[in-house]
Amino acid sequence: MAALNFAPSARGPLGLLTTLTAALRGFFAWAMAKREDTRTRHLLLSLNDRELADIGLTRCDIDRLICTGR
Repeated sequence: MAALNFAPSARGPLGLLTTLTAALRGFFAWAMAKREDTRTRHLLLSLNDRELADIGLTRCDIDRLICTGR
């Protein structure tokens, strides 16, 4: 048999607001990181093979670099 708890939440309405605020901050942080990844990828793809070789990269390294962050 399941027990139902009808007691008011200890967090109250401000707890919900705090949770929503944290979720929005997380979403915006994710969106900004995604934007920065896209910007970096486009910048690296704009380099020619010689410039990539100068920094120790090849074209196939770019996607791996963006995906893993290394």
